[in-house]
Parts: sequence; C-alpha cells; structure tokens
Amino acid sequence: ITVRDTGCGISDKALEKKYRESHFSSLDRSYLTGRIYTKWNHLKEAIDVYQSILKQDVREKKAYQNLWALQENMGQYEEVENTLQNYRQIEKSEADAEMLQFYKRRLAENDKNPSYLLKAGNLTYRLVKENQTGTINGLANTSIYFYSQYLALDKRQLKSEDSLQGRVQMNANYVYRWPSKLDSSNRAARAILYSKV
Repeated sequence: ITVRDTGCGISDKALEKKYRESHFSSLDRSYLTGRIYTKWNHLKEAIDVYQSILKQDVREKKAYQNLWALQENMGQYEEVENTLQNYRQIEKSEADAEMLQFYKRRLAENDKNPSYLLKAGNLTYRLVKENQTGTINGLANTSIYFYSQYLALDKRQLKSEDSLQGRVQMNANYVYRWPSKLDSSNRAARAILYSKV
C-alpha cells in the first residue's frame, strides 16, 4: 500500500489515525477490538483485551460482564468465580446475583456436583444472613434446597466429608433459627432440612 499525501502535508494513514483518535476513545477501541475477537471466535484474545481494560480501570462494568461470559464459554469456571469476586468490589448485589445464576447453570449441566451445591447454598445463606433484598423467603427456600440436595448426596461423592458436613451442620443450625417472619412453607422446609442433618 502506498501512502498518499492528502494535499495538506498529512499522509492518509496519519489522517486516519488522527480521525480515529479524535472520534473514538482508546476505551471504545478496546471494546470494539474485544467484540471483533469474540465474533471471530478468538476468545483468548478477547479475554486478554477485557483484562487489559480492567487493568486500566477496575470499575469498567462492561469489561467484567464480557470477561466472565467469555470465561464461562471457554469452561474456565474458577476464573469466572474470581472475576465475579472482583466485580463484587464495585457491584455487590449484581455480582451476587450473577454468581448465583452461574452456580445454577453449572448445576443444570452437572447436577450432582457437591462443590457447586455447597457454594450455591453458602451464597444464598450469606444473602439471607445479610438480608440484602426483600426476597428473604425466596432466598431461604433456595438455600434450603441447595443444602438439602447437598445433604442427600451419597456420602461417597462428598470430598473432605468431615469438614463439609461440619459446615453444613453449622449453616443448617442457622437456617433452623431464621426469624419467624418466614412463611409457613419455609418453616416446614427448615424442619425437613434440620431433621436430615
């Protein structure tokens, strides 16, 4: 390619660069690059772009969202959890909701994975304990469901059985003592859960 002079002493390439820089921020260019890599199915390169964005500004929500979606798509599940933990520093409730959805997707694909059942139970347990939302009944039922599914697993499937059973026992004790403002179906579910421990 030959570089032509535009007649004003600036080459076409320099003029294009000047135009691009004056109309698009480096952040816009980075997001565009990440989207292009994603469309071309160059997911590793797209991940690198979004990680680079976050190195420049750790508050870039869209970069987090794109990053954990790509990581999950590539099967990098530990990285998804790490990314969501980092995102929690800036958007606590959204990160918790995304983490819960992530656990639900993992469980839907691998239904009897004890670590995801326990992680989802612990997350919903923490959310009820922190009482972040007005949906305490729904969260309580969800937490009870995850813990009861975990407890129902064949003991041979459980890793580090003693320490995990102890933690479930501690959490089940708390679940059993949730305030009376829970509806009657929750109280019944609590009693069922507690009897399994």
